[in-house]
Amino acid sequence: MTVKVFMIMFCLLVSACSWVTTSELSAQQGTPLEQFVLAEDYFNGQHKAQNYPLAFKWYLKAARRGNLEAQLKVAKSFYEGLGTAVDYKASAKWFQLAAERGHLVAQKTIAKMYLDGGTVVKDLYLAFYWYKQAAFQGDYEAIQILKEITPVVATQRDKDQKAKNRKEFKNFLKTLVMPGFFKRQ
Repeated sequence: MTVKVFMIMFCLLVSACSWVTTSELSAQQGTPLEQFVLAEDYFNGQHKAQNYPLAFKWYLKAARRGNLEAQLKVAKSFYEGLGTAVDYKASAKWFQLAAERGHLVAQKTIAKMYLDGGTVVKDLYLAFYWYKQAAFQGDYEAIQILKEITPVVATQRDKDQKAKNRKEFKNFLKTLVMPGFFKRQ
Protein backbone atom coordinates (compact mmCIF):
# COMPACT_ATOMS: atom_id res chain seq x y z
CA MET A 1 0.00 0.00 0.00
CA THR A 2 2.75 2.45 0.92
CA VAL A 3 4.56 1.66 -2.31
CA LYS A 4 1.45 2.62 -4.30
CA VAL A 5 1.10 5.91 -2.39
CA PHE A 6 4.78 6.61 -2.95
CA MET A 7 4.45 5.88 -6.67
CA ILE A 8 1.41 8.15 -6.99
CA MET A 9 3.19 10.97 -5.16
CA PHE A 10 6.29 10.48 -7.30
CA CYS A 11 4.24 10.59 -10.51
CA LEU A 12 2.47 13.77 -9.37
CA LEU A 13 5.80 15.37 -8.50
CA VAL A 14 7.35 14.41 -11.83
CA SER A 15 4.35 15.68 -13.79
CA ALA A 16 4.40 18.95 -11.84
CA CYS A 17 8.11 19.36 -12.54
CA SER A 18 7.62 18.60 -16.20
CA TRP A 19 4.81 21.19 -16.31
CA VAL A 20 7.18 23.85 -14.97
CA THR A 21 9.81 22.92 -17.52
CA THR A 22 7.24 22.77 -20.30
CA SER A 23 5.62 26.09 -19.37
CA GLU A 24 8.99 27.85 -19.18
CA LEU A 25 10.08 26.31 -22.45
CA SER A 26 6.86 27.33 -24.18
CA ALA A 27 7.12 30.86 -22.73
CA GLN A 28 10.75 31.12 -23.84
CA GLN A 29 9.81 30.27 -27.40
CA GLY A 30 6.26 31.57 -27.33
CA THR A 31 4.26 34.74 -27.45
CA PRO A 32 4.43 37.69 -25.07
CA LEU A 33 1.08 36.53 -23.69
CA GLU A 34 2.56 33.14 -22.72
CA GLN A 35 5.46 34.94 -21.06
CA PHE A 36 3.03 37.19 -19.19
CA VAL A 37 0.98 34.21 -17.99
CA LEU A 38 4.12 32.48 -16.70
CA ALA A 39 5.15 35.70 -14.93
CA GLU A 40 1.70 35.91 -13.33
CA ASP A 41 2.06 32.31 -12.15
CA TYR A 42 5.38 33.13 -10.49
CA PHE A 43 4.08 36.41 -9.06
CA ASN A 44 0.93 34.91 -7.56
CA GLY A 45 2.41 31.54 -6.61
CA GLN A 46 0.04 29.56 -8.84
CA HIS A 47 1.23 26.06 -9.76
CA LYS A 48 4.65 26.91 -8.33
CA ALA A 49 6.27 28.76 -5.43
CA GLN A 50 5.88 32.54 -5.42
CA ASN A 51 9.03 34.03 -6.87
CA TYR A 52 9.19 37.79 -7.55
CA PRO A 53 12.59 37.79 -9.30
CA LEU A 54 11.45 35.12 -11.78
CA ALA A 55 8.12 36.92 -12.21
CA PHE A 56 9.98 40.13 -12.99
CA LYS A 57 12.23 38.32 -15.47
CA TRP A 58 9.21 37.06 -17.42
CA TYR A 59 7.27 40.32 -17.13
CA LEU A 60 10.28 42.13 -18.58
CA LYS A 61 10.57 39.68 -21.48
CA ALA A 62 6.87 40.10 -22.29
CA ALA A 63 7.04 43.88 -21.85
CA ARG A 64 9.97 44.20 -24.23
CA ARG A 65 7.95 42.27 -26.78
CA GLY A 66 5.03 44.70 -26.46
CA ASN A 67 2.64 43.16 -23.91
CA LEU A 68 0.82 46.17 -22.43
CA GLU A 69 -0.11 44.57 -19.09
CA ALA A 70 3.46 43.32 -18.69
CA GLN A 71 4.73 46.87 -19.26
CA LEU A 72 2.53 48.03 -16.39
CA LYS A 73 3.75 45.17 -14.15
CA VAL A 74 7.39 46.01 -14.94
CA ALA A 75 6.74 49.65 -14.05
CA LYS A 76 5.11 48.66 -10.76
CA SER A 77 7.91 46.21 -10.00
CA PHE A 78 10.55 48.91 -10.48
CA TYR A 79 8.47 51.33 -8.40
CA GLU A 80 7.89 48.93 -5.49
CA GLY A 81 11.11 46.91 -5.76
CA LEU A 82 9.35 43.58 -6.31
CA GLY A 83 11.79 41.14 -7.89
CA THR A 84 14.21 43.94 -8.72
CA ALA A 85 15.80 46.97 -7.11
CA VAL A 86 13.70 50.10 -6.72
CA ASP A 87 14.38 52.32 -9.74
CA TYR A 88 12.05 55.29 -10.14
CA LYS A 89 13.60 56.39 -13.41
CA ALA A 90 13.02 52.96 -14.99
CA SER A 91 9.57 52.86 -13.43
CA ALA A 92 8.66 56.20 -15.00
CA LYS A 93 9.96 54.98 -18.36
CA TRP A 94 7.72 51.91 -18.31
CA PHE A 95 4.69 53.81 -16.97
CA GLN A 96 5.22 56.35 -19.75
CA LEU A 97 5.44 53.62 -22.38
CA ALA A 98 2.21 51.98 -21.21
CA ALA A 99 0.53 55.40 -20.89
CA GLU A 100 1.45 56.27 -24.47
CA ARG A 101 -0.27 53.08 -25.55
CA GLY A 102 -3.46 54.19 -23.76
CA HIS A 103 -3.33 52.25 -20.48
CA LEU A 104 -5.55 54.18 -18.05
CA VAL A 105 -3.78 53.10 -14.85
CA ALA A 106 -0.39 53.97 -16.36
CA GLN A 107 -1.68 57.40 -17.45
CA LYS A 108 -2.96 58.20 -13.96
CA THR A 109 0.18 56.87 -12.28
CA ILE A 110 2.65 58.80 -14.45
CA ALA A 111 0.47 61.91 -14.05
CA LYS A 112 0.62 61.56 -10.25
CA MET A 113 4.38 61.03 -10.39
CA TYR A 114 4.80 64.27 -12.37
CA LEU A 115 2.36 66.14 -10.13
CA ASP A 116 4.01 65.05 -6.86
CA GLY A 117 7.57 65.26 -8.13
CA GLY A 118 8.99 62.91 -5.51
CA THR A 119 10.12 60.15 -7.84
CA VAL A 120 10.60 62.16 -11.05
CA VAL A 121 11.20 65.84 -11.75
CA LYS A 122 7.99 67.71 -10.97
CA ASP A 123 6.29 68.87 -14.16
CA LEU A 124 2.81 70.39 -13.96
CA TYR A 125 2.41 70.42 -17.72
CA LEU A 126 3.11 66.70 -18.11
CA ALA A 127 0.89 65.91 -15.11
CA PHE A 128 -1.89 67.97 -16.71
CA TYR A 129 -1.36 66.22 -20.05
CA TRP A 130 -1.57 62.70 -18.62
CA TYR A 131 -4.56 63.47 -16.39
CA LYS A 132 -6.24 64.90 -19.48
CA GLN A 133 -5.56 61.68 -21.39
CA ALA A 134 -7.10 59.67 -18.54
CA ALA A 135 -10.07 62.06 -18.43
CA PHE A 136 -10.64 61.48 -22.15
CA GLN A 137 -11.17 57.83 -21.24
CA GLY A 138 -13.90 58.91 -18.83
CA ASP A 139 -12.00 58.48 -15.57
CA TYR A 140 -13.85 60.40 -12.86
CA GLU A 141 -10.82 60.76 -10.56
CA ALA A 142 -8.74 62.26 -13.39
CA ILE A 143 -11.53 64.72 -14.19
CA GLN A 144 -11.67 65.85 -10.55
CA ILE A 145 -7.90 66.32 -10.36
CA LEU A 146 -7.97 68.29 -13.61
CA LYS A 147 -10.56 70.63 -12.08
CA GLU A 148 -8.19 71.22 -9.16
CA ILE A 149 -4.95 71.71 -11.09
CA THR A 150 -6.20 73.63 -14.14
CA PRO A 151 -6.01 77.05 -12.38
CA VAL A 152 -2.52 76.21 -11.08
CA VAL A 153 -1.36 75.19 -14.56
CA ALA A 154 -2.87 78.33 -16.09
CA THR A 155 -1.06 80.54 -13.56
CA GLN A 156 2.21 78.72 -14.18
CA ARG A 157 1.73 79.02 -17.95
CA ASP A 158 1.24 82.80 -17.59
CA LYS A 159 4.42 83.11 -15.49
CA ASP A 160 6.39 81.03 -17.98
CA GLN A 161 5.07 83.08 -20.90
CA LYS A 162 6.03 86.37 -19.19
CA ALA A 163 9.54 85.06 -18.49
CA LYS A 164 9.84 83.92 -22.10
CA ASN A 165 8.65 87.32 -23.36
CA ARG A 166 11.20 89.14 -21.15
CA LYS A 167 14.00 86.92 -22.42
CA GLU A 168 12.98 87.42 -26.05
CA PHE A 169 12.75 91.19 -25.57
CA LYS A 170 16.19 91.26 -23.97
CA ASN A 171 17.61 89.26 -26.89
CA PHE A 172 15.86 91.65 -29.27
CA LEU A 173 17.53 94.59 -27.56
CA LYS A 174 20.90 92.85 -27.64
CA THR A 175 20.83 92.11 -31.34
CA LEU A 176 18.88 94.88 -33.04
CA VAL A 177 18.25 97.96 -30.97
CA MET A 178 21.20 98.41 -28.65
CA PRO A 179 24.01 95.99 -29.59
CA GLY A 180 26.72 97.87 -27.70
CA PHE A 181 24.67 98.58 -24.57
CA PHE A 182 24.87 95.07 -23.09
CA LYS A 183 28.58 94.69 -23.80
CA ARG A 184 29.37 97.74 -21.65
CA GLN A 185 27.65 96.38 -18.55
